[in-house]
Amino acid sequence: MKMYKTLKMATVFAFILISLTPAASAEELVIGLGNFEPHFVKEGNTGLFTDLVKETFALLPQYQLKFRHGRSVKRLIKELNSGRIDAAANVFGSDLKGYVSEPLFRFTDVAVTLKSRNLVIRQVSDLKGKSLITYQGAKIVLGREFVETAETCSRYMEVPEPMTQAKMVAMGRYDVSVGDIYVFLHSLRVWSGGKYKPDQFEFHRIFPDIYTQMGFKDKRVCDDFNRALREIKKNGKYEALYERYLRELGYLANNSK
Repeated sequence: MKMYKTLKMATVFAFILISLTPAASAEELVIGLGNFEPHFVKEGNTGLFTDLVKETFALLPQYQLKFRHGRSVKRLIKELNSGRIDAAANVFGSDLKGYVSEPLFRFTDVAVTLKSRNLVIRQVSDLKGKSLITYQGAKIVLGREFVETAETCSRYMEVPEPMTQAKMVAMGRYDVSVGDIYVFLHSLRVWSGGKYKPDQFEFHRIFPDIYTQMGFKDKRVCDDFNRALREIKKNGKYEALYERYLRELGYLANNSK
């Protein structure tokens, strides 16, 4: 009887240890993340794009994730090519030596104006003659029509800091800001401390969405990720994340033209 009790206690103890120990079969993946909010937020290990990565890998318990924050796109590709990381979020271009996922990270570039200005912008050509502030590299990303239209603007400036765009439009120094809607909303909140609200602006959706991808050094992991990505798009979790972040940033569904 004593031997039976001892054996029983040992079995229970072993079960507890197994329960508290991470699965030995889980493969660790080191994932490089970007350096701009609200898509990548180091504090709390969150952000729209970070959450998309985590939501997708939630369907792949065979992988244990370890994040490396604050990388530029150039650095992400360099570290992936050298094998210092196993995957990289928000990559594009032909310099990557490895495998890319199906489109994952969506950028929604919009033209933003003050409602009080009553500016009508239904297409890219409506930007002609207006003063326009945008992000660095916009002419490369937004296509020929935008480039041609930018040449007709009364003033055109590309800036490295998104908060400058929010400030210049909010204060009436530029007619239009062009950039990702999530970045603008976040920049407006941070810069103004809540003084300016999203409902004071019109968000003109005149550009097609742009997508970037996850980069992987291992095709097997990339294939697994793509299968999981298709599933979260099918079950609605993909769009739900984008919608949640818009709500949290104070954007209303009818706040666009």
